[in-house]
Amino acid sequence: MNETASSDVLERYSTVAVIGAGVIGASWTAVFLAHGLTVIVNDPRDNVEAVVNDYIRKASPTLRALRLSTEDLTRKLRFEADLDRAVASADLVQENGPERVEFKQDLWARIEQHVPAHALLLSNGNIRGQDRRLSAISPSSSAIRESRDEIECAKSRDFRPILACLGEPGRTPD
Repeated sequence: MNETASSDVLERYSTVAVIGAGVIGASWTAVFLAHGLTVIVNDPRDNVEAVVNDYIRKASPTLRALRLSTEDLTRKLRFEADLDRAVASADLVQENGPERVEFKQDLWARIEQHVPAHALLLSNGNIRGQDRRLSAISPSSSAIRESRDEIECAKSRDFRPILACLGEPGRTPD
């Protein structure tokens, strides 16, 4: 992707809601911040701010090695305990919840009620085949991100999971 196209994408998706801030969610938070995006983190844990800030601090050397900026990295970081408010202004939602289909169905049903229509919707996980029926989200704006096991990601600090986009059933990618 050339620099102009990259800049256009970052401008279009400038506000990201990261839902779930375990190892994967905290990793995405760090990467999004390093690209200058505003990130709103939603996670039910009481200590989520300390956990995410500690993860970002530990991830900084890796981000620098990837030639990403780490200066004032948390300047555009916010935390929002209320899911509805967390996604209300998002241009992109990155979901990182537990790998339970019923949980994800319920979570996406809630997200879908409050996210702007233009938002790009992404999910992190190992959802396969028939489990890709997570909710009635518009298939053309959703994606499933398949990544390695969280422990393996934590060990390798791999910030580049594979992205598999889901289009409308029966439609081939352009």
